[in-house]
Amino acid sequence: MNLDDAIARFERRSTGLTRWARFFLSLVVLLLGAGAAAVWFAPNITASDIGPTSYEKKMAAIGAARAKGEKMLHDLMNDAARAKCRENILMALKNWAINQSVDTIAIRLEDLEIPTGDSILKVVDPVAKRTWMFGDMLGPDPKLPLRLSVPSCRPPSDDALFYFSVPHAKWTEFANAMRGLMLAPAPLLANIAEIKQVTERLSQLDKLADQAGLERLQDEVGGLKEQPAAPSSGKDDLFVRLLQTSITRFGLLAVVGFFVSILVSLYKYNVRLAAFYMARADVLRLCAPNITISDFALIATILSPTVEFGKAPQPPLGQLLEMAKTVKEAGK
Repeated sequence: MNLDDAIARFERRSTGLTRWARFFLSLVVLLLGAGAAAVWFAPNITASDIGPTSYEKKMAAIGAARAKGEKMLHDLMNDAARAKCRENILMALKNWAINQSVDTIAIRLEDLEIPTGDSILKVVDPVAKRTWMFGDMLGPDPKLPLRLSVPSCRPPSDDALFYFSVPHAKWTEFANAMRGLMLAPAPLLANIAEIKQVTERLSQLDKLADQAGLERLQDEVGGLKEQPAAPSSGKDDLFVRLLQTSITRFGLLAVVGFFVSILVSLYKYNVRLAAFYMARADVLRLCAPNITISDFALIATILSPTVEFGKAPQPPLGQLLEMAKTVKEAGK
């Protein structure tokens, strides 16, 4: 190794250590910024644990449960099953179908009622009896124009309305054709009970939402209180929020301070070691080759700072223990 190689190696080591020092310094700045942001937004961090006010928590829970129920209902009431149900009803009523422009009497199956021929007869029969009662006034062969709505067979793109007319003379034929028909397809029939449960659950959620809104309104306007009100938890919630926010802030400051102290020590060490190697390179460049070993050591010592590792920073727990010990000694 010649003199130029030695100088180059010293300079490369110094340059590498300087880069590491700058990296540690950038981490310090980043940590300080992150710590400041965390302390500033500490109330938002604790709010996610404590939660919003009672009304908002109720409404959020109701909204989440309702969204889940509506998705389940959509999955159960698949489009294919509803379309097949509509097709079955059209086939069953094709001999009595009429134009939609004719004036009709509206009849309707119950929500989520299983579509069968017997269920259709159940809603048609009362209307037919009233019509046949005044048959003399309607002519020799009175007709019964109907508009049937089947909610359980309602596809998203259709109202599930079926238009048909039953002449008085063919009432017996219509009744015989309807009896015993199963119009709901197998998937819809298998899911109808679960669909009813989900629908009832959604109805209950709507009632709970109305009740929560009423309670909030009563609290805002100071409604009548027939019973002694339970102690308000607002102050307790505020105290818990402040306590948790303070713990979060001081905890973040302790952790950030611990890491900053480590990174600052590393930054100082790399800066001083870089200066150490650069001083050796400067001595060789200035005084070589006519310098003795003793003179080299003396000049290098003069040109370079003393490398000090310093005291290693304590972890946050150690700092807390040391602080508690100092407070205890001060109180004696």
